[in-house]
Amino acid sequence: MNDTYNWFYNPNFVNRQNYWQHQNEIMQYQLNQQKETLNAYKAMRDFLDAVEKLDPQHRDELCVLFLGEIAHRCNWNNNRPL
Repeated sequence: MNDTYNWFYNPNFVNRQNYWQHQNEIMQYQLNQQKETLNAYKAMRDFLDAVEKLDPQHRDELCVLFLGEIAHRCNWNNNRPL
C-alpha cells in the first residue's frame, strides 16, 4: 500500500469492515439525495408550466406567495439552517 492511501485510511487504526459499511451508507444517502433533487426539479418545472397559464396579475400574486413560502421554509428571516 502506498503512503497516500495509508494517510487517508490507515488499516492499523480503522476497522475495514466498518469503513466499507459507512461508505455504502454514504453512497446510498447521496443517491437518495440526487433522486430527491431531481423530483424537486421536476415539480418546479410543473409549477412553472402551471404559472404560464395564469394572467399577469395572478401570476404576480402567485410569485409573491411562492417567494414568501421559500423564505419561510428556508428560514431566511432567522438566518438559521433548515
